[in-house]
Amino acid sequence: MRNYAVFGGILRSELDFPDLSPADSGAPDWFLRTADAPAPDLLDAVTLGTEEVDTGIGVRLLRSGSTYRLVYDDSGSFDVVGSRSITWYPGPSASAELARLDVIGRVLALALHADGWLPLHGSAVA
Repeated sequence: MRNYAVFGGILRSELDFPDLSPADSGAPDWFLRTADAPAPDLLDAVTLGTEEVDTGIGVRLLRSGSTYRLVYDDSGSFDVVGSRSITWYPGPSASAELARLDVIGRVLALALHADGWLPLHGSAVA
């Protein structure tokens, strides 16, 4: 696993992020691992929202207890547990490139939100 500096914290990841700066010191704020199995069922999950992120590609946000799940039609599912642990369950047409975009986009923003932060998109404050 490698450590990367991102959003004022450190991401320790099994997935490579060539566009992020390496973090040489400090404790990780988030841990990203890639699963080899399909995402487990979320018991009593509540759908919090859906959005079309590209033509014909949607994402759904679910919550069950302290677990949030983002389900992308193309890249698979990301579970955020307790704001620190992130697991990627790749979908059938997933690629590392798609997963990196998702992590830097909604996944880490969701982890920040789960930790009590209010993440804002840059265009919202410009």
